[in-house]
Amino acid sequence: MDTTPRFQRRFLPFEKAVLTAVHAALPDPAASLMAGQIGSINRIQRLLEWREIEFYCMRWFRVAWQEAVKFPARGEFELARVTLSAPHDRFRISVLAVGGIAFSLECEHPMRGLADAADVTVGDVRILRDPSAA
Repeated sequence: MDTTPRFQRRFLPFEKAVLTAVHAALPDPAASLMAGQIGSINRIQRLLEWREIEFYCMRWFRVAWQEAVKFPARGEFELARVTLSAPHDRFRISVLAVGGIAFSLECEHPMRGLADAADVTVGDVRILRDPSAA
């Protein structure tokens, strides 16, 4: 079964780079679940000068994640930390999981400047908790 995440135009290049890097670093079955989550995202909310970016699966104006794509680990926890380099800056981005979903990207510095950056490079990716373990 192909577990490569499917991205559409709604993701900005840096968002795609971070999510792809975390997906690649996760062990199975968490990687397969995350691919399903990425494919289900149909709403992205960028808050606070893009210090926080939240991902949703919406149906009829309600959050509607399918149980089949959720991690066994529920609650709220920091899933991973990713270092992202752009031409003139470096970002340490936290990937948070909430309710079994890789829900948000958070950074102390505004990520808005990365909106048009096509030449971002992912450096270090650290998985902080295996979401396969409940």
